[in-house]
Amino acid sequence: MLNLCEFQGRISNVPKYTMGEKTPVARFRLAVQRDFKGQDGKVKADYIDCSAFGKNAEVVDKYCRKGQMIIVKGRFQNGTPYDDNQGVRRFPSFLNIEKIYFVDHGTPKNQQEVEEEEPTVVQMGDIPF
Repeated sequence: MLNLCEFQGRISNVPKYTMGEKTPVARFRLAVQRDFKGQDGKVKADYIDCSAFGKNAEVVDKYCRKGQMIIVKGRFQNGTPYDDNQGVRRFPSFLNIEKIYFVDHGTPKNQQEVEEEEPTVVQMGDIPF
């Protein structure tokens, strides 16, 4: 059987990074825009819950931010069913990320802003050739 999914979209919340029992875990939601407009003329989006483990979780924590466009590849999984506050049985599903591709190029989210230096002015007489 084949369980392989690829989605391109924008991260719709601030990724949550935690340390699991033995491995780091990062969770976020990906907004994937549909290819067509609804009856109201607006483009709709589907929201995919995503989880990354190990090195992928560290990459998400270091480089991913809300609003960033990425492509994720992984397998679709079902979580443990639970009863919500109203007693309704819920069956959570999520994408277990195996690869992350960055569409928006950027800097690590924790990197400080670097001040730009004034350019050095060189006179034509200062050049030795």
